Amino acid sequence: MFKKVVLCLVVLLLLANVCYAAPQVITGARRLLLDVLTWILVLIPIAGGAMVGYHSLLKILSDGDPAVVADRNRKIKTVLVGVVMGMSASGIVLAIVAYFV
Repeated sequence: MFKKVVLCLVVLLLLANVCYAAPQVITGARRLLLDVLTWILVLIPIAGGAMVGYHSLLKILSDGDPAVVADRNRKIKTVLVGVVMGMSASGIVLAIVAYFV
C-alpha cells in the first residue's frame, strides 16, 4: 500500500514538470513528500540502532546458549539489511523528487 502511494506521488510530481505553472496541489504534495522523506531518513537509523541494541541485549542475557546467540545474530543482520534498504530507497526517491521537480 505504501509503495503504491509513493509511486502515485512520484508520478504526480513528474507530471508537474509538463505544466508551465504547477497547481497548488502538486507543489503542496511535493513539499509534503520531501518532509516525509526527511523524517524517514532521520527515523530509520534511530529505529535500527534501537533494534540492534535490543537484540544485542537479549543476546547478552541468553547466558551463552549457542542457539539463541545464532538467532540474535541473524536478527541483528536482518535489521541492518533493512536499515540499508530503507535508507537507500528513501534517498533514491528524495533524489528523484529533487531532480525532476
